[in-house]
Amino acid sequence: MCESYLSQLVGGHVEVRHAALSIFEGLRLDGVSVRVDQSMSYDSTLFDVQTVLIKYNPESILNGKLEATEIVAIDPRVRLCENLDTRKWNYQRMPLPRLATSQPGSRGKAMLLPQVKLRNGQVDYSQIQDAKAISLGTLAVDGSLTPGETAGSYVFRIQSRGGSDALGRGRQREVVTSTGELTANLENFEFGPDIKTMLPDVVRQWWEDHHLAGRVNIPNFHMTPGGPGKKATFRVATELHNVNLSVSPNEWLSRYERDQLRR
Repeated sequence: MCESYLSQLVGGHVEVRHAALSIFEGLRLDGVSVRVDQSMSYDSTLFDVQTVLIKYNPESILNGKLEATEIVAIDPRVRLCENLDTRKWNYQRMPLPRLATSQPGSRGKAMLLPQVKLRNGQVDYSQIQDAKAISLGTLAVDGSLTPGETAGSYVFRIQSRGGSDALGRGRQREVVTSTGELTANLENFEFGPDIKTMLPDVVRQWWEDHHLAGRVNIPNFHMTPGGPGKKATFRVATELHNVNLSVSPNEWLSRYERDQLRR
């Protein structure tokens, strides 16, 4: 029942090693993992956690279904991996969650989204190149996700801690789970080694080539993912603080000017 509910909630394939029901703790799950697909490849596991505590609606259990009101993940580990051979991240292989009802006999009613709390979390970044896995680094995270005013939306607050620099602090961020539409803001986002770890390879290489440094505030960030026959769109308002960027003179030249230099 837990595996079915969580798979429907997150969209991936969820496995639970052990489950226990307690008057004091509610529902406790041990050894929970989320895979983007059924393969056992290096990058198939997106998320694993030692212990998950679930507060639930008792009536839903009596009806043979599980409907959580709060989920607490203790020592969760997120594994984000970019495959440079296919130019895709592992999470992109996971289907969007199907936010249908978890209650029988109420077709068309959206699933109630629970509050989610992350305690002592960790995000591992890696990449695959020429079929070989390379570890890039780790960030520590704590945070919470709370159902928003709009059905199917989440307001999330995440505190990240890196090994060497400031990773930014957001007042409020919201994501619509059915579409992936994201609205956020960010303060004190500093260009340093920890941020570089999080970026796609092509962006990271551009950063290194241009010696990017400094700090920015992002008061408005809005992104809508693309779909079949539809391009992704985004809007970012940015305030720069002591930002430095090196640009090679060749990058300013037009194609005609470069052809002249070659001749």
